[in-house]
Amino acid sequence: MKCQLIQSPMYAPQNQAEEDFLRYLCNLPENFYVYRELQITPEYSDRVRGLEKKQPDFIVIAPEIGVLSIEVKDWNIVRNRYIWKNQYKVAVIRPDGRTEYIDNPTSQSAAYQYALEEQLEGISIFISSIVAFPRICRNEFLDKVENLKEINNPASRFYLDLTRTIFKEDLDGNWA
Repeated sequence: MKCQLIQSPMYAPQNQAEEDFLRYLCNLPENFYVYRELQITPEYSDRVRGLEKKQPDFIVIAPEIGVLSIEVKDWNIVRNRYIWKNQYKVAVIRPDGRTEYIDNPTSQSAAYQYALEEQLEGISIFISSIVAFPRICRNEFLDKVENLKEINNPASRFYLDLTRTIFKEDLDGNWA
């Protein structure tokens, strides 16, 4: 059997990476509930104020894992340059030289986790969050993304926590 998918009523496809990741999630057992673009409460929205996006791409709930927030990214590391500026922002330099700043996915993921912890306070359940790059291999990512030299420094987990980040090969090797 497959997981139970619960979608927000106003869902519109965001990117191919989310679609790829959804195919992976749909293979989870039937006692797993997958919420897509879950909108919770005004208090939750207040907790994630400042982020460009206010809800994680997916929330998975199951007895085996508790509550897992998943932020899926579809970065084009061949076309664009990505440079970590700090623990909150990443610079994206487009081929035409234009630079824009996006939320650091690790910071985004952490904010979603903290907001969920506040919402579920008093309930004894494990809550965690991850970032997923389902269309990029780990080594390709580490070779292309700039300003990650300090990745071995324990403080760098605020920039990118590799223990809470999954890549294409993680999904390919664990499809079942």
